[in-house]
Amino acid sequence: MSIYDNRVCKQCGRTFSGGPRAWYCPDCRAERKRESARKYHKEGSMRKIGDTDFCINCGKPYTIASGAQKYCPDCALACVKEVDRQQSLALYYMKNNQISEQRKLTRAKGKTELTCEICGKKFLGYKFQKFCSDECKLFNRRKFDREYKKGVKKMTDKQRRFAVSESLNYNDADAFASDIALSSEFDGIETNDTLIKELKELWKIAHMSIADIRIKAGLSRVAFSDKLMIPIRTVENWESEKSGKREPPLYLKFLIYKYIF
Repeated sequence: MSIYDNRVCKQCGRTFSGGPRAWYCPDCRAERKRESARKYHKEGSMRKIGDTDFCINCGKPYTIASGAQKYCPDCALACVKEVDRQQSLALYYMKNNQISEQRKLTRAKGKTELTCEICGKKFLGYKFQKFCSDECKLFNRRKFDREYKKGVKKMTDKQRRFAVSESLNYNDADAFASDIALSSEFDGIETNDTLIKELKELWKIAHMSIADIRIKAGLSRVAFSDKLMIPIRTVENWESEKSGKREPPLYLKFLIYKYIF
């Protein structure tokens, strides 16, 4: 496919045949060259070879080697490639609705006729492709997630109660999660990242004080008592050093944490 196509002149709006970087028709292009030459002979060069200028990309000074130079030697290669890439993309998106036989043949190399595992549709693809479209891929992913969740056994209430009762006997969350997950109470449950994460969360809540929970929620004592609908004196007793921090039972602490968060 030829890169020459009908272009619209940016100056006069006339349609003409040109390449992807042809912005002006031949007449306007010639006029712009004449105007540029007149300005050069009248005013001289704005930048002289050997002078110092600053790179428009990184701002570093460089010695001018040509009239059109914009970048320092360190940035020139990457910046010019990026300009070419952007202009090539603009041409591609302008023409991507047209079928290029050469491109079609190039992309078809190595492809064979396959059958989609979801909808059964025949499609042209590579050896390891299983689905014909993004919709079929998404459907398969959701189906896999549903089957995976069905097969994963969750912690029962009895097991959770056992883990909470043992949580205060450990000073380290990792040791607690490891020992509890491998205990006889958790036989039949796969020791995976989800279980370990849940056990660590139980240990963390068990070792939090009421003040820790309140501060994490960003509440004052008054707001905390209002949210739980309990007397503020109760909250003060739970947190007060003078009263020996008479914290609520462990089960109540968990209920408070789950209610707030």
